Amino acid sequence: MKKLVCVLLCFAFSCGAFAACGESENEAGNGTENTTTHPQGTLTIIEGRGEVYPYQDRIKEWLLQPYGTDVADYYFETENQAQGIVLSWEYNASDATGFILCYGESGCSKEEKTEVVLGERIREYELFNLYKDTKYDWSVTVTTENGGSITKEESFKTTAIGPRTLQFEDIYNTRDVGGYVTESGKKTRQGLMLRGSEIPGYLREATKKELEPFGIKTDLDIRGYGEESGYKKESPIPGAELKYVMITGYMGAFSLTENYKEVFSMMANEENYPMYVHCTAGADRTGTVIFLVNALLGVPEELLIQDFEFTSFSKWGIRSHLEEGEEGYGAAFRQFLAKLKTYEGETLAEKTENYMLTIGVTQTEIESICAIMLET
Repeated sequence: MKKLVCVLLCFAFSCGAFAACGESENEAGNGTENTTTHPQGTLTIIEGRGEVYPYQDRIKEWLLQPYGTDVADYYFETENQAQGIVLSWEYNASDATGFILCYGESGCSKEEKTEVVLGERIREYELFNLYKDTKYDWSVTVTTENGGSITKEESFKTTAIGPRTLQFEDIYNTRDVGGYVTESGKKTRQGLMLRGSEIPGYLREATKKELEPFGIKTDLDIRGYGEESGYKKESPIPGAELKYVMITGYMGAFSLTENYKEVFSMMANEENYPMYVHCTAGADRTGTVIFLVNALLGVPEELLIQDFEFTSFSKWGIRSHLEEGEEGYGAAFRQFLAKLKTYEGETLAEKTENYMLTIGVTQTEIESICAIMLET
């Protein structure tokens, strides 16, 4: 059972103590209202309905283009790929004493929900790190000076396109490996394997709090020797075990086979999950490993390429498989994919499985990775 993981960012206000939501009819998507003790004003929901996109606008434009559109035409440098999902409302009277926001996958009548009290001047709240392709029910309740209240309910659904972006204060290019529909119709599990950039040796308390809901057990660092001065002996992520496996990206998958085998063997052990996989940028070495994992699981090739190219929207430069020339990231990626396709098999998933078997990953380990990462 997947756990609700939502990190909230408050703007121009302080988050107060948690409180219970007001009574409501629990009808999502229609702005249901419940009123008591005659408040003076009217509560209206402005934003937070229908399909929502947790990406900056230019990223959303690229994701909505037909497959094969060059990411270079949409590229821009950013440290934050994610854009918060805005929930906003209006109350047109001056008797408000505060607002109570409640949201969750099962609405506010269930245990798995989040509730937060906001000040009387607040009319907006922003959500980050939501699951992709998931419906959320939410409500806002205004409390008034005479003890009255009004509750309005709505719902939204996070888009199925693109990766599940994640945002943390000190870590960049972060996203969930899961959330894709495979060619067999199964979906890859979210919240088990995360990817991104290096983790600073010292994490701010805010970042630790953001990471806490993910319950990361393994910090898998795949960087080379000398890239981190002194080498950390323990993970900066509270509660996570640090593991090093040095690899190189792209064609390194076919030369440093013992190291790649070690990575995939770790991924076959359910006790290592949830895990965070990273190099320095979370781009090339991490991108190669994650490409192979999702290819094994049966994620369609066009989505694998899109996921690889998504790194372009970071501070690490363009990653386009359409990049011209015989050198650079694009050429390295094409060489890697061409080599992978030389292995036996009718599908890319079968070819990837045979690649893994060739480098020493056992059939049992392959089946374990699939059992862990695929929803039943």
